[in-house]
Amino acid sequence: GGFRGTEGYRSAGPTTPRPVYDDSSLFDRTAIGVFRQGMAQNLGGDVPEEGFGGLMTLALALNRRFGPLETQRRTQKILASLFPPFILKLFPLMFAGPFPAFSAKLNAWITARTCQWLMGPQSLFDLEKEEVQAGWG
Repeated sequence: GGFRGTEGYRSAGPTTPRPVYDDSSLFDRTAIGVFRQGMAQNLGGDVPEEGFGGLMTLALALNRRFGPLETQRRTQKILASLFPPFILKLFPLMFAGPFPAFSAKLNAWITARTCQWLMGPQSLFDLEKEEVQAGWG
């Protein structure tokens, strides 16, 4: 089944112009398609809108249908489904546990290189030692 769009809702957030998303690269289209397929399967239906806009309409539907904790649980399940299971099991053992600082930087670097389709352009920077809280990598 289809989902309602955003009509009837007020705009909230920044007053700056909306960013223009370029989802024309093969990688971006593939990543959006795979993620969208997981969202549509989780919701039991898709929307006709294509590209990044359709993905955002599905995200809105997920947030409307479920409370915050259930939405978070479902989103984590969708994200986990994007990776081979062995990576999700081995990464903590091979990197996060023994090398937490390296793991945090590796995650940030991978995210910046592979997730622009979802989060837009990103910049990486190191934190000053005083900014790091206990328990961070």
